[in-house]
Amino acid sequence: MTHLFIHGTASSGRIWRRLLEAMESPEGVLTPDIPGMGDARLPQGTSLSFEDWLHYFRALVSGRRVHLVGHSLGGAIAVHLAKEPWVSSVTLLAPATRAYCEARRAASMSGRNPDSLVFESPLRGLAASPGHISREDAGVLREDYAKAAPLLAAGVPWPPYPASEAEYLSGKPVLLVYGEEDAVIPPCYFRRLGDELAEAGICVTVVPLPGCGHIPQLEDAHGLARVLKSFWERSGGG
Repeated sequence: MTHLFIHGTASSGRIWRRLLEAMESPEGVLTPDIPGMGDARLPQGTSLSFEDWLHYFRALVSGRRVHLVGHSLGGAIAVHLAKEPWVSSVTLLAPATRAYCEARRAASMSGRNPDSLVFESPLRGLAASPGHISREDAGVLREDYAKAAPLLAAGVPWPPYPASEAEYLSGKPVLLVYGEEDAVIPPCYFRRLGDELAEAGICVTVVPLPGCGHIPQLEDAHGLARVLKSFWERSGGG
């Protein structure tokens, strides 16, 4: 079984390293950089669509059975990939939900750059407390933010969400994890998503992590590792 981890905006696959250390590096791990971020930077003037990202991940997986894990924007990507027959389970970590993306589009239509609303600083508000992030990890976050600057300036291709998350996730076991002190995406969006999935009959497990902000994979890697391992064992093929 392959484990595909998809990071969020202005980040890279490096954001998963503490979690993978805590999990003692499970076999079959993929932590790619989303095109336009990390070391997968694009030539100047290259434009991207959300569908381009979906095509990239479909080609990367190449039909292998996977447990999907998506963080923030990566969570939205994971939702849109969930209907693929090769997806065994979906973990949404502080995901950019449909309701949240609609709010961002509304901000854009009002004349504000929705990406600047959150990413005006590479570290501001990401963790519940600055002490939750090591100096080394903070340096990585700053580096990845700088690498993503051209994409942020051009505008992140946020997901269209023509359908509700439940329509994408139907038939798949879902784990929804978020930090109770998330200052980037208010936790009310996650609670709303959990309720909507449960009402739609989706097999969803909701786990709020106390004391965590928007990046639990750095703030509480060991706690998140335990949650993931338990979920994968229940979902089969962990």
